[in-house]
Amino acid sequence: SDVIVVAHGDTYKWNWDNIKGFKLGTGGDKISYSGGNLSIVQSSASTATATSAVISSKGIATFHANDDTFSERITAVNNGINSGTEKAGAVALFMFDANMSNEPDSYVYIHDGVEAHNTNDIVIKLSNTDLTGLTPTLDGQYLTLV
Repeated sequence: SDVIVVAHGDTYKWNWDNIKGFKLGTGGDKISYSGGNLSIVQSSASTATATSAVISSKGIATFHANDDTFSERITAVNNGINSGTEKAGAVALFMFDANMSNEPDSYVYIHDGVEAHNTNDIVIKLSNTDLTGLTPTLDGQYLTLV
């Protein structure tokens, strides 16, 4: 398995790092956060609103129908994480077909601990990776998809 190390400032505010061929499952590839441990901040709300996603206990974001562009989803994920207990390393995942190819890609969003979305937040695209049926697993600074 490969370990992909990411750090704050690695990605630009509305762009992402692109990982192709990310290996899933036990013994699969890992994303390593150089800033410390990863965590999931589950939303207290059970229904997404425009500009604020619901983050599940597994770290999967769900969106309001109005959040239908990539930038709107990034804003909604950031707002969904901002519960007052967020810290650097709070992570959420979501799917989006940015190329309208009917092949969803998954995105990993790692919060920098500052309320507003900015250039220190990390966005990683996992090309042609469908989150359906997968469970994000955190082990300290490592994220795998099992």
